[in-house]
Amino acid sequence: MSNRNRLGRTGAAIMALLLAVTPALAGSTFCDKFTKKNDPAWGDQAGAWTIAKRRYYATKPDNNPLTYTDLVNYQSLTNFTLDVTVNDVYDGGIWLRSQYNNGEPNGILLVVGGACSNYTGMYWHVVVNGNPGNCLDEVNVAGLEGSNAKIKVVAKGDTYTAYVNGAKVTSLTDSTYETGSAGLYDNSAAPAETFSDFCLKAK
Repeated sequence: MSNRNRLGRTGAAIMALLLAVTPALAGSTFCDKFTKKNDPAWGDQAGAWTIAKRRYYATKPDNNPLTYTDLVNYQSLTNFTLDVTVNDVYDGGIWLRSQYNNGEPNGILLVVGGACSNYTGMYWHVVVNGNPGNCLDEVNVAGLEGSNAKIKVVAKGDTYTAYVNGAKVTSLTDSTYETGSAGLYDNSAAPAETFSDFCLKAK
C-alpha cells in the first residue's frame, strides 16, 4: 500500500472518529422523556436534580444561588427551538444560551410562574455571573398557575419568543449571549414544579 493511500485512510478514520464523538448542532434534535434516574445527558450543576415517574426536578430548589442543569453535549447552541412540559406550574424555568462557570450561571432565563408574575405568568432574566437582574417583559397567563403547560421557546438571532399551549405570550430582545447551552431551573418546593417531555431542535 502506498503512503498516499495509508494517509488517506488514516485521515478518513480520524474524521469518522471526530464525527462520532462531536455532537451535531445545526439540524440536530435531542429529546428526553426522563426515563433514567441519573441521566448523563444533563449536567446537574446546581440543585441536586433527579428523575421520578418520568419527571425531572431539583431536590434542592433555590433562587439564591439559582438552580441549574443543562445539556452536557450542547454547549454552542445559537438558533433553536425548545419544547418542554412544565407540570404544576409555580416557580421554575428554562435556561437559554447559558453556561455554568465557576459556580455561577450565565444566560437568558425564562421563568414560568415565579414571584415577579405572582406565580401566574412568565418573564425573563438576563443572568450575568449568577445575578438575575430585573424581571423583564412580564406577562400574566390565565390559568397557568398549578397547570401542566406545554412551553415552547424559539431562540433566533437576538430574539427569544415563548409560547404556552401553542399561543405566543411573551418575547425578549437581547444581544448579551450569542451562543450557549439550554437547560432548566427550579425554585419550587411546595407545590413542586417538574418537567417532562423535553425536546430541543437546533437550526
